[in-house]
Amino acid sequence: MTTYDASIEQCVIGALCIGPAAMKKVIQYLRPEDFTIPACEALYKYMFEGFINNRELDVNLLPQAIADQVKNPNDYVRECMMLAPTTNNVFLHSKVIHEAAQDRKLKAELFDLIESEEKDSLATKAMQKCQDYLLDNVGGTKTMLEMMNEACDKLSEPLGLRIDTGFPRLDGILKGMWGGNLILVGARPSCGKSAYGLDLAEYAASKGHKTLLFSMEMLYDELIERMICRQARIPLDHIIDRTMDDEEIYRYTVACAKLSGLPLVVEDNPNLTVQQIRAKARMISEVELIIVDYIGLLKSSERYSNRNLELGAISRDLKNLAAELKIPIVALAQLNRQKNANEEPQLSDLRDSGELEQNASKVIFLWNVDEEQGIKGCKVAKNRRGKVGKVQMKFEGEFMKFTERAEDTDWTLKKDTAELFEDDEY
Repeated sequence: MTTYDASIEQCVIGALCIGPAAMKKVIQYLRPEDFTIPACEALYKYMFEGFINNRELDVNLLPQAIADQVKNPNDYVRECMMLAPTTNNVFLHSKVIHEAAQDRKLKAELFDLIESEEKDSLATKAMQKCQDYLLDNVGGTKTMLEMMNEACDKLSEPLGLRIDTGFPRLDGILKGMWGGNLILVGARPSCGKSAYGLDLAEYAASKGHKTLLFSMEMLYDELIERMICRQARIPLDHIIDRTMDDEEIYRYTVACAKLSGLPLVVEDNPNLTVQQIRAKARMISEVELIIVDYIGLLKSSERYSNRNLELGAISRDLKNLAAELKIPIVALAQLNRQKNANEEPQLSDLRDSGELEQNASKVIFLWNVDEEQGIKGCKVAKNRRGKVGKVQMKFEGEFMKFTERAEDTDWTLKKDTAELFEDDEY
């Protein structure tokens, strides 16, 4: 661990005395309370308040700010200026001071928790403190010049973390799932949400993206059966009933060998919070995609007066986690019970919370177009980085797998099919 050298605080004060214009950048990060040396804190506070009040810095008046703190205020200011002959490193040094202050604050808060909180709430509150610390250290303000320079530099850089769905026509609309995105996949029950989530997980893993799948509806055994069924193209009934023939048993073992090499990690805990997801994601190195099946089963570590507020908080936490880890997070979601599975969904149909729509970067819907033929509609209803639009999918129920249709047919559901469909229970 690198030892913090408090003399860097004097360097920053000295640099600002030499070049007061540097305050424009330093003030973005540094606050008076970040200093550990009282004299430096008093000097910077004087500069800080002067800058905020549009008062030009007069170095000759600066010693007055520490007249009651050091024996020779003028000598102290001169000493600071001698430690920093230029302003070249003032911004870097100011960030070091601020980060050290944030570390001290976090340690103090965690120590207070250890000393005072009940053990049942200790882990949750400690995790929340760590989350707040991480969020406070993400991002910052930038000038237009800085942003435009970065935009030009990006033209010669790799694209960064983009994960596609594996469905070419859909990817042409969606334009990828990017780091920091919260992507919602909404549908009524029995429309294939979980199978679609497995499609996304398997495709991403097959492209080398380490994927973390949180399943709160299905246990490991059910997931394994579905994954082998999909990979080997063996009817799920044959696997469940153990009625496979020799050819299917061979395909079963080949599928097991192939799937075992995928960078896919599964958690089947039915009682998860976002804080637990965060902890698991940080325990597993190099995770690039998280899929949650499904967001309606997530629990909040805080109490809320209604489910709408709770789901809103959960979706914000997931969005913050995506930004913190710089990876996309896909969360499956239920639609309102009033919405028939044969009707094309709208954003207002997301169950329990309008904040789900607000917090999502992208929203994808699934619904039945022709249930008898297994034709599903797949619509990008919200897309902050791309287009909106829809394509048709073929859902092979016996293999629990989606394939994309080369072209779309009539979007109107057949009347007899619609009459046969009965709305599922939640």
